[in-house]
Amino acid sequence: QLQQGTTGGGVEIARRNADGLFYINHNLFQSVLNAAFVIQTDGKVGIGLTNPSYTLSVAGTIWANGANISAGVATWSDQRWKKNIKPLGSSLTKVEKLQGVTYDWETTKYPGRNFPKGKQIGLIAQEVEKIYPEFISEDKDGYKLLSYDKISAVLIEAVKELSAKNAALEAKMKEMEKKIK
Repeated sequence: QLQQGTTGGGVEIARRNADGLFYINHNLFQSVLNAAFVIQTDGKVGIGLTNPSYTLSVAGTIWANGANISAGVATWSDQRWKKNIKPLGSSLTKVEKLQGVTYDWETTKYPGRNFPKGKQIGLIAQEVEKIYPEFISEDKDGYKLLSYDKISAVLIEAVKELSAKNAALEAKMKEMEKKIK
């Protein structure tokens, strides 16, 4: 059984409440409802929230320094949470402007970033930002971040545009073949 502990500033380090809930508060006088970190009795962990629904629930941005390995990733996408929904247009033209590149990370210049070694494949955020600014965000130091997950919707629409062009060309070809016969 953990006992209540504090640092000199009155910050509660760890506590297990009567329900067996382990939590860490910023302030000794806060309740579990304001906890910064919670471990429920079923093992679910909450960071920035007190009632985690998943094995790990985080209210805020997660920064991972290194490889992210998972068996799947899901993103909020329910239509009920969205408004001003409009179809993408001119996706093929915009995709044609994107430049895929190979590169090496500046591992010696930025050793604290733990960039992977070896040849990488991707895009350059500053170039993507000119075409799709909504794919780009910045960290607190002004470095550009690219949301690769957003590219999938654009690529789907570009493939559909290519498919429509292909169908039109096939129809023209069939017409030309009929005229030749």
